Amino acid sequence: MISNPNNSNITIFAKIYNNNGNLIFTINIFLPSFGSNQVNLGNYVNISSGSIILESSDKFVGFMLYDGTNFNNKWKAGLSTIPIN
Repeated sequence: MISNPNNSNITIFAKIYNNNGNLIFTINIFLPSFGSNQVNLGNYVNISSGSIILESSDKFVGFMLYDGTNFNNKWKAGLSTIPIN
């Protein structure tokens, strides 16, 4: 889920990488002012592990909603944010 806390529309650029670090998919996500969107990346790619980078020149809020298990039936997912100044 990603949300737009701004009073103007924003675009977020999502880049999906496999375990080898290869870029395998990109998507642009439009969010209206104060809007949010749940993006199911499984609709676009079928990988069980890798990395996702979300970028925007505007501030946004994101968190992971995940469903599944792997590696000894332990849940594995997360979202880290790094503010760029």
